[in-house]
Amino acid sequence: MFNDTDISQFLSAFESSKHMRMLNVFLKGFTTQRENYLHALNNQDTAGLKASVHDIKSIARTILAHDMGQQAEDIEEMIQNGQTEIALEKAPALIPELDHAIVLLGKAIEGTSL
Repeated sequence: MFNDTDISQFLSAFESSKHMRMLNVFLKGFTTQRENYLHALNNQDTAGLKASVHDIKSIARTILAHDMGQQAEDIEEMIQNGQTEIALEKAPALIPELDHAIVLLGKAIEGTSL
């Protein structure tokens, strides 16, 4: 699961003056995509779910949240392959991962971790 070490490793690629800006960008991205994801899931909107999960995959992989990125990719591929019922069954499992990443990024911004 995504953790403080992953955040530190991700941030090490940037100047320290850019850390807060980077964290805020990714926190906002995850927060927005979580809302989009839940809306699409609740409405069984597979096109919306596919778009949201694609963005989640990209954000997750960028910040080194590899498990979440893989989980998002799996759901995206199910939708692409016409396995929408399976994707809709598996999709809720990504929500705790998103919530966890949002909490970790928020704590890093507040300075209570890292």
